[in-house]
Amino acid sequence: MLIVLSACNQSVEKDILTGAYSRGDGLTSDYIFIYINGKQKNKNTFDLNSKIEIVFDEMTGFHKKDGKAYPGLSMKITADEKEVIADFPDLFDDNKDGFDSSSLSLNASFKTVPDYFDTTKKYKLHIKIWDKNGEGTFTYELPFTINK
Repeated sequence: MLIVLSACNQSVEKDILTGAYSRGDGLTSDYIFIYINGKQKNKNTFDLNSKIEIVFDEMTGFHKKDGKAYPGLSMKITADEKEVIADFPDLFDDNKDGFDSSSLSLNASFKTVPDYFDTTKKYKLHIKIWDKNGEGTFTYELPFTINK
């Protein structure tokens, strides 16, 4: 179940099944998918050694420069609300050529390796997407646990 609230150029969504929360301010994503080891699944409990990929499909609202969008995407994972497991300030920092598509599909992924994840902690994935040529932002948070 998904709850959607929107006003003007802002939107807030909460996925009741996963606890995921997203907020767009000038940027929107029509669909958000969770892939676990390449298979689309709508859940927030993962096994160790799984590849988790979050896909933001049909992102719109970017100010184009020469017909291209220039998004930034940061990803941070915290454990028990305080310990930082991973922190990537801009996964697209090396992309100087921009993206041609009128609606973008952006993604971020991580692997639940035992060196960083265990079954006793509660984790949260924080993703922020922003427009490098404008003011638009989109944030996403996914609480998750690791299966025993």
